[in-house]
Amino acid sequence: AVVARCASLCLLLNFTLIDYTAVAQDTSCGIIWHEPVVLAYEYGLPSIAAQGNTVHVTWFGGTIKLPYIRSTNEGVQWDTLRDLYNYSDSASYGWVNTVVANAQDTYLIFNITETGTINTFLYMLKSSDYGTTWDTIKRITNIYTFLRDVSIKEDTIAASVSIETQHGYAWPFMMTSTDAGNSWRVAPDTLGDFVKPALSDGTLHITLNADEYPEIAYWKSYDLGFTWQVKTILSTIDNHGSMISSIAASHNRV
Repeated sequence: AVVARCASLCLLLNFTLIDYTAVAQDTSCGIIWHEPVVLAYEYGLPSIAAQGNTVHVTWFGGTIKLPYIRSTNEGVQWDTLRDLYNYSDSASYGWVNTVVANAQDTYLIFNITETGTINTFLYMLKSSDYGTTWDTIKRITNIYTFLRDVSIKEDTIAASVSIETQHGYAWPFMMTSTDAGNSWRVAPDTLGDFVKPALSDGTLHITLNADEYPEIAYWKSYDLGFTWQVKTILSTIDNHGSMISSIAASHNRV
């Protein structure tokens, strides 16, 4: 994983046999990109969160079960890489480790597949001191749950997950917490594929692959996914299809 940084923007990337100097370029809008920093010589699907001057990074893949590394000065220097899974068993992980942060707390939300089984559950770690120390690992779900993506707004967390139903299939749902991860609810509606959540003031926004078209849909909810007030198609319906979107929200902007 490689980070390129400036005073207000960090970009987390995976590079394979690439000319790093070609990536560290300034832009016409005035953003200055510093030279990329190699955080670890590990394959991984990365996740990044900024919390004031602190930048948190985790990923899935490689030899480390639950990797975590941080910078406390906006990516100028980085602490020693840590494995936050402090147990000696041989448990393995799902495909997604995520890190999110609000002004006070940092959360790592991730899958663990229990040793010798195919039972995959959702777990959480929380830090209240910018990643210096972490609470003990907390299990969030008691049924098969595969993490997709996470968004946070103050003490509200929204996670898109796939949950095994009584028929043995894993369907996409929204899981939400309004009390900093202490308790969770699962919204009743099944969703499309590749759900990406974003929280703003009083509103949950998601993008997903629409069932009726192979295109990108946008949904909006005022009650964390228990009802949906807006459902619309964003991408052009052109018989070519679109998939795997990304979304961010801030106040009234999406």
